[in-house]
Amino acid sequence: MAEIIREEDLELVSGGALYSGPVFRYTIQRGDCLSVIAQRYHTTVAVLMSLNPYITNPDKIYEGKTLLVPYIK
Repeated sequence: MAEIIREEDLELVSGGALYSGPVFRYTIQRGDCLSVIAQRYHTTVAVLMSLNPYITNPDKIYEGKTLLVPYIK
């Protein structure tokens, strides 16, 4: 099961995020793209990019890297 990161911890990870709430770490798989990941987890590319400031180009993500993704029940 994915590790859920508490909302308090999120502020330490990303101060300017568009999302405030628990998140989990997702490992990027071969063939993934941010738009598909966003759709799968009911969020947006903008939110994913704000939670993961190392992503400067939404069209370039790399297999094996991890993303913070909003945890929505």
